[in-house]
Amino acid sequence: MSQYKKFQVTALAQGAYTVQGFNQDGDKVNVLQTFETTQNALALFQGHAAESNFVQILNGFAMGPGGTLSPNAGMYSVTGDFASWGITFEASYSLGYGITVQAYVPYWSVSLNNVNWVYQNTPATFADANIEQNLFSAFATDAQNLFDLNIGSWKQRGFGDLAVLCSWQLDFPQYRGVLKNVHPHIYFGLSLPTGAKENINNICPVSLGCDGALAVPFGAGLNLNLWKILELGANAQFWYQAGTTQLGRIETYPTQTSLQKSESRKNWHSSRTMIHG
Repeated sequence: MSQYKKFQVTALAQGAYTVQGFNQDGDKVNVLQTFETTQNALALFQGHAAESNFVQILNGFAMGPGGTLSPNAGMYSVTGDFASWGITFEASYSLGYGITVQAYVPYWSVSLNNVNWVYQNTPATFADANIEQNLFSAFATDAQNLFDLNIGSWKQRGFGDLAVLCSWQLDFPQYRGVLKNVHPHIYFGLSLPTGAKENINNICPVSLGCDGALAVPFGAGLNLNLWKILELGANAQFWYQAGTTQLGRIETYPTQTSLQKSESRKNWHSSRTMIHG
C-alpha cells in the first residue's frame, strides 16, 4: 500500500481446485491418502462389533464370528477432491510517519467432493455387486450412528480469524554512488479466533483459522536499492500460536487409521512458533 494513502480498502481472492497430498516418501497422492493408502474400516468398530451391521456382514463372509476373515477384510482405498477458495478483506489507515494500522478478515469456502471408498478385498468376495454396495451402506450408516462420523463429502463456508496489525515502513533516500535508498519495515499484530473450528465429525476436517487459538504475527525486513536498478532485501516473518484445548478424535485401537478414529476427546495443543524467511 502506498504510504501516501490515508485510508484504503482492498480485497484479495484466491482459490485451489487441484489439491494433492504428499505421502511420507514425498510422492504425490490423493489428499485422502496422505497418511495411509488404505483405511481400516473394521478397526473403527473394535469394541462395538455387536452393534455394527457392517461387522455382521463381514462375519457372514467368514461363515460366522469364529470364521477367518481375509487379510484385506474391511480395508478401503479412499479418494476425494479437496477444493477451496477465499476472499480476504483489508482495511488500512495511515497515521503518518510511516505507521499504518491494518485489519484483515478472510471468507473461506472449503469442500471435499467425490469421496470414493473402494473395497480392497478380492472381487470374488462379492457374488453380486449389490453385496458390496450393501456392505458400504452399512459401514457409512454405522459410522454415523455409532460415532457421529460422516465418511462422505462435506462443505464448509464462513469467515476466518480476524487479524489486526500495526506496521511501520519508510524510505530513507541515500545520495551515494551505489546505495540509493534504504527501506526498513516492521510489523506486529494479533489474530483473534473468530473463524470456525474443525468439524471433527467429518473426515479430513479443516478449520477456517487457527482452530480456536490466539495468534501473534510479527516480522521485520530491510530493502536496499542499488544504482536505482537493483533491489536487495531480506525479511523474517514469525507466527506465534498460543496453546489451546481442542476437541479432536483419537485412536482407541492401534489398528485404527487416520480417517477412522472412533472417540472424541479434548486434547491440549501446545503453543508453537512458525518462521518464514
